Amino acid sequence: MTQPSSSDFQFARSQTQQEDDDSFDIAAFVRPLWRGKWIILLCTLVMMAIGGYYAYRVAVPIYTATSVVMLETADSSETVTNIQNIVAGLSSDTVALNSEVQVIQSRE
Repeated sequence: MTQPSSSDFQFARSQTQQEDDDSFDIAAFVRPLWRGKWIILLCTLVMMAIGGYYAYRVAVPIYTATSVVMLETADSSETVTNIQNIVAGLSSDTVALNSEVQVIQSRE
């Protein structure tokens, strides 16, 4: 039986070092972040509070909009020929009357 030579040990050691160099140790990457977790959490909460204060208290909205939505239940293919036909189709319900008032007051 032959004894392994020192060059065989050097080859095995260099191959092991090469495998270690190719791998990525995620624990070594995450460990410093985990140590500073309270600082990161504190900074995140402070920045969220500052952002919320700015968004809801300081910032003035540039654009505002309002809208009114009315669902039409009648057939829209009917042509308007007589005002009596329109008035006869309306109910005396408050919601329906308010909807019609909104339609009349709208720009279009």
